[in-house]
Amino acid sequence: MLSDFKLQPLLGETRLVCLQEAIDSLKFPLTFARMNMTSVPDEIRERQTMFRDLLGDEKFTAAFTDAHEKLVVLCETAKNIGDVRISSNEELLYSLIELTTFTDAADALDEAYAAAEKIKSGRLLTFFRTIRNLTEDMQYINLKNWLNGLTHGLRSIRSVTLGVNLDAQLNVSEVGIVSINDQPYVSDKILDRALRDETPPDEYKCIASLGIHESGGAFKKSTIVVNRELYSTLNGLYRDALKNLRKYVTAEVQGAIRELLSAEDEIDFLLTSVKYLRTLKDAGLPLTFPEITDETTLLGLYNPLLTGKCRAAQIVPSNVSFSERERIWILTGPYSGGKTVYLGAVGHAQLMFQLGLPVCARSAKMKPYEKILTHFVMTTQKQSESRLVNETVRMKESLEQVTENTLLLLDETFSSTSAYDAMFLAEALIKYLSRMGCSTVYVTHLHELAGRIRAMDENSGVGMLTAKVADGKRTYEIVPHDGEENTSSMARDIVINSGLGFLFEE
Repeated sequence: MLSDFKLQPLLGETRLVCLQEAIDSLKFPLTFARMNMTSVPDEIRERQTMFRDLLGDEKFTAAFTDAHEKLVVLCETAKNIGDVRISSNEELLYSLIELTTFTDAADALDEAYAAAEKIKSGRLLTFFRTIRNLTEDMQYINLKNWLNGLTHGLRSIRSVTLGVNLDAQLNVSEVGIVSINDQPYVSDKILDRALRDETPPDEYKCIASLGIHESGGAFKKSTIVVNRELYSTLNGLYRDALKNLRKYVTAEVQGAIRELLSAEDEIDFLLTSVKYLRTLKDAGLPLTFPEITDETTLLGLYNPLLTGKCRAAQIVPSNVSFSERERIWILTGPYSGGKTVYLGAVGHAQLMFQLGLPVCARSAKMKPYEKILTHFVMTTQKQSESRLVNETVRMKESLEQVTENTLLLLDETFSSTSAYDAMFLAEALIKYLSRMGCSTVYVTHLHELAGRIRAMDENSGVGMLTAKVADGKRTYEIVPHDGEENTSSMARDIVINSGLGFLFEE
């Protein structure tokens, strides 16, 4: 059974739908996100079922987490399996005992299965039933009992029984370990019996001693032959026998260990994600598993990064939608009005959705994209390179990847040049994206862009949003643009509140 042990993957098809730059610019906290994203609807649905199981059963998840910790220990142990540098007898025995990390991990996974109230995910069921079949197999049970016995008796080992096979001419043909014992062997000599009160079991009685490995011994006139070369040879035979035992046991379990460890990254993804989701839930944010559709509609959307800065009740939720009629949203409004926060909320929701996670919204219908791209303001790394050059180079790299099945998030693009040039460039960019058919949110301070957009073809798929201002104050609410021209970014307000009000004094 150990050689036949095979685990089905917990994660199916993954596709690199997101560049690392996008994950970094959105400050997405799950570092493994890029390698585990998918745009396959059936894969997203299956992951959603797994996360429902894990989020809905805390006892099961806690036991699964304990098992994963043992799997991590096994991962460290497995690095030294088969290490030929181990040579001492004690190290060889301990290297065998370290294989209990394999049985510990397998048993812990089986205990997690036993702790589950009800698992609906087909992949989780297949995974845990395969583990159960392993732990119930007699070869596994015998291995576990033998390793546990070895562990228990390591410090009490007093003798080893060596077996010697003879050929037809009664010459030695093979030497091996027969047993590892917690009692020393006893010679059947009259002197040995006279010095002991106990009567040893027959299996520990020696019919002929070959000598003792000491110089002189307790009795100076002992007639026992002391042969150092003999003991050196026997010790070498014993060590070789231990090495062969270790090699045999390792060969039996190495394949099963590799198979078990193949699931470690996937389990880490599931449990780390659940831990993150629980922090959001504890912070009071709603979590919703999106329905998979051809268009996106998110109601009551939150940016999870705000949980470290304010209470959930203080966060202003927003809505977002992408349809054939409205694919590109231009978002304007005052400085510090919540525009970039909104952009981040849209990005986080899409990343979480395409990992198979619930999103921070009150209701959600979402479309999976084949690519998720971002373009945020970035300081150039080359002293000889202007911000606009740096921005243009990065923009070119992004636009070369854009297709109609792309979500593109733009933050203050072309803000590094003059307002006149930025307006010209932004308008050209929007027209290009409209032709490409991708979904876009474009945050900008180019308020005049609204008038330019309204003059475009009504079939361009472009709509306007604004960060709402009420009674001269920011509300941090993102709403549809009402069509009125508003060229104020409330910069004067920010400057005064930052202590430069004296600039406006007569």
